[in-house]
Amino acid sequence: MQGSVRFFQALTGFRKSLILLTVLLTAFAFHTAKERLFTAEGRLIVDSTVEPFMARGSGTYEYFKEMREVFGSEEVMVVALQPQAGSRFDYRFFTTHEELRKQLQAGLPDVEEVTAVTNIPRINGNCAGKSFFHVEGVASVCEPILEKYAFQLECLKNPPTGIVTTDDSEDGLVGDLDEDFNEDEAEDPEGGLDSGLDEEFSAEEEDDESYGESESEPEAVLSYSETNICTPDILAKSEAQIISEADQHMASIFKEIKEHELIRRDLISPDYATVALLVKFSTQAVPSSPETQETLQRILKAHSPAKTQVSYSGQARTEYLSAKTIVSDIARILPWSLGLIILTLALTFRSVRGVLIPVVVVMFGIVWTFGFIGLTGFPPRVARLSHNPVM
Repeated sequence: MQGSVRFFQALTGFRKSLILLTVLLTAFAFHTAKERLFTAEGRLIVDSTVEPFMARGSGTYEYFKEMREVFGSEEVMVVALQPQAGSRFDYRFFTTHEELRKQLQAGLPDVEEVTAVTNIPRINGNCAGKSFFHVEGVASVCEPILEKYAFQLECLKNPPTGIVTTDDSEDGLVGDLDEDFNEDEAEDPEGGLDSGLDEEFSAEEEDDESYGESESEPEAVLSYSETNICTPDILAKSEAQIISEADQHMASIFKEIKEHELIRRDLISPDYATVALLVKFSTQAVPSSPETQETLQRILKAHSPAKTQVSYSGQARTEYLSAKTIVSDIARILPWSLGLIILTLALTFRSVRGVLIPVVVVMFGIVWTFGFIGLTGFPPRVARLSHNPVM
């Protein structure tokens, strides 16, 4: 006991050195906490997931990451859309529903897939492999129904000029074809066609040494509007007629979708009153980050169907709200605690020195605590969250 007393008495002889050392250690702790626990904007990083509770040394965390790479991320957000009373699943609803799906796919960071009733593929039928919103059209081509009716409405809004009508008679058409065909025969003598082809074919073989080698180029994917034209039949309809026809088509498609048990449980509620979008994130994503959650809220607000109640949920949203609550509590409790300490010290010592010294000690202790947490934290997870502030 006496040895400890003599040790601390000896330290009092180095008061300036001790004060300088304390300031340096506090500065180091402040810098560590700022780099590890706060973003560049000064916002506190809070990781409310279960990963920090996994023991790194036992191999559990590494095994967890390996299984996540094999089976994919478990991070899924569910966006539910429920039309209000008096509304229904019509053409306007599914058009906005598909637009919302595309916006979530393109707007949210690190999204792997967004599954909805408008893009889930059918497993049988004439258009197997494509969505239920594809139907077999002319020449057994599967047409996207939503794009088809959107194209027809666009034709009414911006009708093209110089549309070729179908007034030509069959005789006139046949006569023109016969005349053109006879002119071609008169120009080419008998056997001239075959000889000309042989000469051109031989010349191409000589000029092109790579003949016979197949070169496949990727085909450009054209939209529905790029592969179709506005016909007089479309322009003869009114907007109300097109919408009515589209609504009837949507009703029949939705009736077909409801007969599939897997879709009814995953994307449609059992009472057929709500449809959902499943947003699946990649393994590199942090869907609970404010960046993702606030972007999701903006997209839902901008692209939600009219007269529709929109809700969204998932583990990521729970983690985001938990982290937000923690930061809010810290921001609220810390000033009140310091105020209570200052008031207690002022009533106890009744001097500026009696208040200032204990408050400085408390502040240094808080800074050292944050610095210690930053030093003993898990750098991989902190680095992963460094661009995703919570407060």
